[in-house]
Amino acid sequence: MNRKTKTFIIPFIIALAIVVSGPSLALAKLDLPQPVGYVNDFASLLSQQEKNILERKLQSYEKQSGNEIVVVTVRNLQGTTVEDFAVRLFEKWKIGKKGKDNGVLLLVAKEERKIRIEVGYGLEPNLTDAQSYEIISRIISPAFKAGNFNQGIANGIDAIIKTISGEEVIPEQPAERIGYKRGFDISQLLYLGFFLIFFVFQWLVSVLGRTKSWWLGGLLGGIAGLVLMLFSVIVGIIAMAILVPLGLLFDYVVSRAYQEYKKHRYNEGDEEGVLPIPWWAGGHWGPGGSSHGGGFGGFGGGRSGGGGASGGW
Repeated sequence: MNRKTKTFIIPFIIALAIVVSGPSLALAKLDLPQPVGYVNDFASLLSQQEKNILERKLQSYEKQSGNEIVVVTVRNLQGTTVEDFAVRLFEKWKIGKKGKDNGVLLLVAKEERKIRIEVGYGLEPNLTDAQSYEIISRIISPAFKAGNFNQGIANGIDAIIKTISGEEVIPEQPAERIGYKRGFDISQLLYLGFFLIFFVFQWLVSVLGRTKSWWLGGLLGGIAGLVLMLFSVIVGIIAMAILVPLGLLFDYVVSRAYQEYKKHRYNEGDEEGVLPIPWWAGGHWGPGGSSHGGGFGGFGGGRSGGGGASGGW
């Protein structure tokens, strides 16, 4: 396969993979647990004493501030991403107060070795994505790598509480120490590019899924082809031949997924509140009410803002 062929085939394969895998993720059902308190150690990473201390701290913090911070450890993510699992759990449990959306979820997945801080709408200005990432990468992850889950979770919770209150928990590092002295390297550029593409994908799914017709996807594919024509007429024509039908197919798939979501949303038999469209479609996906077991009274009716950060160890 020559270089020119690769130039067209590889993007096509990637785009096709997104279209094919998207519905599978959207229709995936998760067996989400019921909350037992502010500390929900379903993966058995903490001792009973450690859980009790952390539970009392979070209860006291909620009474003092009104903010609800919840810790959840799970054995695995049931085949989905840590972001998808976190937002679905957040929306099902309704962490935070209704109307204030002042909840935070710290999720730890044992088998995948993933960590997620999910932040409610109301606390996003106080606990930004960048701050959440720093808490994970510089406080929680190092402790987890050393096998000390209690230290990582406890120190992470302390950092979240202090950050929300306006304290500077992690001072900014000098440019030399974090590798920016000589500018961006290729890995940083690739990392930035991945996230730009990822969030554009979220936006496209959110917009296209809500349109009644599915011609808009083809139109966007045609516009992309026209843009490429500015650089090369041949490349633009080939791109249009690929992107227009691919855009139509993509729009059709996500529109069908959104229609399935609306059907399930009003299905009274769907007691689990697990809806057939994932977090990246935007909006509030939780059921109309909340049901909590295990003797715990539940949370206040908050919503996820989609903000936060993910990491691993």
